[in-house]
Amino acid sequence: MLDSLLLTDGEMCRDFSFAISLDDDLPHQTEQDWLTPSIVVPVDQGPPAAGTSSWLFHLDAPSVLLIDIHVSQDQPRSVALRMVETYGYATETLLQCPRRPSAVVVVNSLGEPQRSLEIQDEGIVLRVGCYEFLQLRLDFA
Repeated sequence: MLDSLLLTDGEMCRDFSFAISLDDDLPHQTEQDWLTPSIVVPVDQGPPAAGTSSWLFHLDAPSVLLIDIHVSQDQPRSVALRMVETYGYATETLLQCPRRPSAVVVVNSLGEPQRSLEIQDEGIVLRVGCYEFLQLRLDFA
């Protein structure tokens, strides 16, 4: 049974959207897919040489959610990534990038470096704690 107030006193909107997911193994990914629909951009030419689909950054652990990517204004060759572990257990995940970064640093909420991470051939191995919020700065040469 679902009980919801759609119209309350003073409410003017008559258009509502609901998403209901039952027995979902990855509810955070379903939620993200629903809240951020795909953007379609018409182009004059066909698909790029890489194919019809690709990825920018890839995490191989389904419990780690990449929630924000942005380029620093003062460091245009740096990318900041924010991610969170969503299942409640510590995990190890491999972060793959489109190019090999020259440096990877864990930063705090103010962007201050905390520790450097090792860059391996296949990517960057991240050890993420239970519900941990992790911020990285990737520097590209």
